[in-house]
Amino acid sequence: MNVDLEPYIYRPHPIYRLPSREDAAVACRTPEGEKEFRATMYKRGLAIYNEFNDPFRFGYEPGHWGTADKLLDESDELLISGGNRSGKTEYAAKYAMKTLIGKKDARVVCFHTTHQSSLQNQIHSDVESALALPTPSGLGTVITYVK
Repeated sequence: MNVDLEPYIYRPHPIYRLPSREDAAVACRTPEGEKEFRATMYKRGLAIYNEFNDPFRFGYEPGHWGTADKLLDESDELLISGGNRSGKTEYAAKYAMKTLIGKKDARVVCFHTTHQSSLQNQIHSDVESALALPTPSGLGTVITYVK
């Protein structure tokens, strides 16, 4: 891969912890430790780069998303409770895209009360982010707003 990962290696991330200077100093005491530390930091940068550029395939998924998927295999409805910014909409957007890709001739509709509230609550951007993925031929990414 010919990508400069330097900006991603040291980027703060909520899941992939950036080691402290003390951690780095301890890890790099020996040449083998330094080599392992550099390899780990490279993997961290690559994971963040991939998540940033292809969130559908490489985005972080909490373990309970798998549980939600299994529940939706058994039922048409699922109540997802949680506070603000807890990932409910992100999960729903990704699940909608999985449905579109996994089921032939599927159609998915995502609703919110108003266009303005969908922008304010970032529903709009979560769905568009999930749409920004490499699509199989024939699968469109048409967004339509209805009144």
